[in-house]
Amino acid sequence: ARNCGIHWTTPDLGIISHKGSTGNNLIMDYRYRTNLASFIYDPRDPDPGKRWKAAVYYYDKKVNPEPVREGLYAHYSSDGFHWRRGDLLIPGMAEIPPGAGKPTSWPLTGIDDVSTVVWDTRLGKFVAWLKVWELTDGRFYRSRAMTVSDDFIHWAQPWAVLFADKLDPPGLQFYGMTGWSYESMWLGTIRTYHSATSHQPVDFQLVSSRDGIHWARAANSFLWTYSMAAT
Repeated sequence: ARNCGIHWTTPDLGIISHKGSTGNNLIMDYRYRTNLASFIYDPRDPDPGKRWKAAVYYYDKKVNPEPVREGLYAHYSSDGFHWRRGDLLIPGMAEIPPGAGKPTSWPLTGIDDVSTVVWDTRLGKFVAWLKVWELTDGRFYRSRAMTVSDDFIHWAQPWAVLFADKLDPPGLQFYGMTGWSYESMWLGTIRTYHSATSHQPVDFQLVSSRDGIHWARAANSFLWTYSMAAT
């Protein structure tokens, strides 16, 4: 990367082989079906081999080269380039019956894929924003939950943070969320998916908190919109 943050280059790291070549910038094994790695540098950790941390969601074990239980996993590195998988942090959803397409019970026994993990300097804890499914009118919709950890390994029982409500348009789903401390409060963005419309736009909306734990959506806070119709 360049120091201006505008023009970027892709280095050949020579770490992971892909299509018979290591001339790429891959740092984790592409053979595993994973989603949304969150990377954290933690200089407080006394173990130099764990000062770089990552949380990565692994999907069903049947699509991976070795049995891996679905869920959010810890990864560790001493340099940010060479990684090893560690403990299962938070288990994934219970197995969904073939053809169901959605979970069949509530409350859920685990989380889903689009999750973000950060270190919150003000709370002094690791924070994870998680994707869960809410049962409404007999259908399941993507919603957001949250949990915290002191050591990155042991996490509190996740609690619900944001669900779509009756003031929202039909089919609104909360796809992803990230938050950070700012001045005397916390701000964040939530990715809202309009699944009931023909072009299925996605809006980034502003969310805020006074304690970093309880979050609220700001009214009329559409930051950016794009369409998922072609994806």
